[in-house]
Amino acid sequence: MQQPGISSRSFFSSLAIKFGLVAAGAILFSLSFPSLVSTWGWFPLAYIALVPVFVLVHRSTWPEIFFFGFFYGLVTYAIHNYWLSGFHPLALVAVPLIYATYFLVFFPLLKLADSLMPKYGYLLQLAIWIAYEYFRTQFFLGYSYGIIGYTQYLFLPLVRVSSLTGIWGVSLLVAFPSAFLGNGLRSGWAGLKSFARDHGLEAMVWAALLTVGIVYGLVTKVDYSESRQWRVALIQQNSDPWLGGPEAYKRSLDISLRLSEQALLDDPDVIVWSETSVVPPIDYHTRYRSNPDSYGIVQRLEAYLAAQSVPYVIGNASARLLRNDEGQLERLDYNAVIVHDDGKFTEPYRKTHLVP
Repeated sequence: MQQPGISSRSFFSSLAIKFGLVAAGAILFSLSFPSLVSTWGWFPLAYIALVPVFVLVHRSTWPEIFFFGFFYGLVTYAIHNYWLSGFHPLALVAVPLIYATYFLVFFPLLKLADSLMPKYGYLLQLAIWIAYEYFRTQFFLGYSYGIIGYTQYLFLPLVRVSSLTGIWGVSLLVAFPSAFLGNGLRSGWAGLKSFARDHGLEAMVWAALLTVGIVYGLVTKVDYSESRQWRVALIQQNSDPWLGGPEAYKRSLDISLRLSEQALLDDPDVIVWSETSVVPPIDYHTRYRSNPDSYGIVQRLEAYLAAQSVPYVIGNASARLLRNDEGQLERLDYNAVIVHDDGKFTEPYRKTHLVP
């Protein structure tokens, strides 16, 4: 929206800068994590990845802030989650749209902090960012990929701070430089020096906390050389998850059994199958036997496992018949993990939200 008293040239120049900030923020954020460009990610970039966000929030007007929040979320999570297209093309649309909606609310909160507290609002913005990261891991749509603290997974001394603070302490230390620099640069390079002078104390506190965190990580390093080690065989049948029906389920089981037999030659301590490697719910079809094809698959699996001396961790669907509010029996389905050991299955662990 063009503001009164601003020439068209200035308006479009300002708009171009804001779109540039969106692009820079999305790219820096994505490159901080493993990506198409770097298998391991460039974790030092995480310390400045959010600088464009804080500059953008300050420079955007209230009518613009909602659009740029939505647009930043859409672009950033489309780039960051590029790998979802291999799962299903629609996933690469749905996930960015979810986070674009989050940022539609989140950006105005950052703007409000910037407007109400011109001097120390950046500290409130930092707190809002950490609150956002926590919120996005909760509820059914909880999704942990993209937490800024996770970029430091190769920086083990700093990561060990999470034993005290959870990942949120790591995120706080990583995001602070972005909030600090972003607010110092909000009016251009000219204001950075005076901002740094006025807020030098906060910067020194951050540097001290970062140093203490790294030292803590170095002195609390655990020696696992004498610990028990497990030889784990990971089985991935690489079946198309979108193919359903008895034949597809039997084929998936065939592959898992064949690969498990090969893995047993290396004497593993445990064998782990992938998520939903066995689709028919084992507990449900053992109880009700309403589908002969599904029960046949479950019987075959049980017969195989009965002859095994190694524990198996199996990704399985799980189903239960529960009474709804009207008193009618209703089948509830979950993705689940189930363990087979000592000749029996454990109670399934059922997923309670989309991404565990």
